[in-house]
Amino acid sequence: MAAANCRTCFCELDKKSRRTIFSNTFEVAQQLYEVLGHVPHEDDGLSKYVCSHCYSKLKKLSKIDFDLINKLEELRKEKYELIKSMRANLKSIQTTCTSNSDASVTNDINVQEDGSKRSRPILHSPTPRKVKKCKQGFVKTPEKTRKPCIKLFTPSKIKVLFNTGKQIKSRTVKDAELKRVIKAISSGQPKRSIAKFAYNSLLKDELIMCVIHDIKKDIMNLVSKKSNCCLRSAKCENLSNFKFDQLLFEVQLYAPVFYKSLSNTVKGSHEVAVIAAIITRNNNMHMSALHHIIAQVLDHSGATDECISLFQKLGLSVSSSAAAKKKVDLAEYQNEHINSTVINEKRVLETSGTRDLKTSEIIGDNFDISKCPSNMSKEKQRKSLHWFLLIGLQKRIIGNICMSTKISCMMT
Repeated sequence: MAAANCRTCFCELDKKSRRTIFSNTFEVAQQLYEVLGHVPHEDDGLSKYVCSHCYSKLKKLSKIDFDLINKLEELRKEKYELIKSMRANLKSIQTTCTSNSDASVTNDINVQEDGSKRSRPILHSPTPRKVKKCKQGFVKTPEKTRKPCIKLFTPSKIKVLFNTGKQIKSRTVKDAELKRVIKAISSGQPKRSIAKFAYNSLLKDELIMCVIHDIKKDIMNLVSKKSNCCLRSAKCENLSNFKFDQLLFEVQLYAPVFYKSLSNTVKGSHEVAVIAAIITRNNNMHMSALHHIIAQVLDHSGATDECISLFQKLGLSVSSSAAAKKKVDLAEYQNEHINSTVINEKRVLETSGTRDLKTSEIIGDNFDISKCPSNMSKEKQRKSLHWFLLIGLQKRIIGNICMSTKISCMMT
């Protein structure tokens, strides 16, 4: 019953409204892997079909992935242009506000001076009197903020202020290469140039160690049992149906940093898959599917045990004894496959009573004509015409009745 249900929504399917997952025409395999969270296999006991409704959703996901790759740069350019325009408007508004506030303050002071001239003169007494403060309208007094002292800064030094939560601390940057990094960040340079400055600074060794740590982490994720990588299963069924595309997808899914480092240094997708298989086999001996395949190819081509052991030392194949055992298993698997397909069908035909059926044969022939005009133009071109004729003939004389007496009786 599992084969008649959808893999994603578990609805019942008809023959017309289902799509096979493991066919070559299934173009949304990557989106299906992202939805399921794992790589499906034919022998996992689950459904091999997807309904038309889920298939349309997977097609929509593939279109979204395509738009994300192609339209991301356009959206970034549009974002930067909007930010620039809004910043320009903000600067213009700030300049106008500051000029208006200064003008209002000067006007208030002038009014106060005019009023003091007209007012009655105040005789100072021994007791001090309170002085009335003028109100400046809507202008608010700025809050007291701690401003950095400009005298402490020099052109040859860079000082960084940071907040620890309780107080503000500062540190001076003395290294020239780190100064370049800070200047590049403050001036808004592109990320690539900032990364170059950081890589050429004292942080180079630490950055390399961070990348190596991420690559090791990706390899451990790929080698773990949770990923269920195709290199881990060295069964006869999986070896006969091994695909490099599936291996590349699993490496890209579970080890993205490792995949980028290989794809940027090695040309060709198959080369990337082979190098990934060699490295994973070095970390875990169970990741040996590709090594078994290479050993069988060497054995089939006539390589000796010494040659296979040499490839084993190079990390490209398994040992000669493991190759011999796997060869016996593959031969048994092939015999079982032949018995289950060809021989069983032959027995069914023999036991179903097909001896009385009349045999027939199909004869075909073709007829070809080529037209070559003397004056060629757009309308008059060379043409080649082909006709095919297939004729089915039923045999009237069968081997069981081919006797001289019976033929003579039939002739009379």
